[in-house]
Amino acid sequence: MTKPRRSRPASRGTHAAHDEDHACCDARRESADDTTGTARWLADYTFTQTGKPDHNDVRARFRFADGLIAEHDDSFGFHAWARQALGPPGLLLGWTPIIQGPVRRRARAGLDEFMAAGT
Repeated sequence: MTKPRRSRPASRGTHAAHDEDHACCDARRESADDTTGTARWLADYTFTQTGKPDHNDVRARFRFADGLIAEHDDSFGFHAWARQALGPPGLLLGWTPIIQGPVRRRARAGLDEFMAAGT
């Protein structure tokens, strides 16, 4: 389970963010109340492990408790992502556990490391 983090229920309108790698994320709140929220965010970035550009269309669901994000779940087309981020292996095998398993493990390890750092 992830650590809750301080947040307001999803803000109105859209938000765009850029980082030092020129990644862009455009987020749009779809719905929110005191306990739940949904958003759609579009991320354009370079996948660092392959250097390939990626465009990811993500749907996010949130559950809020005591002013915190208590749960956050993202969903997106993994095969579409793998095609862009991984190139030919993602195109041919992105829908299989051969690709999905290692990618999920690597992503989870990165999240665990981020959370352990207390950020």
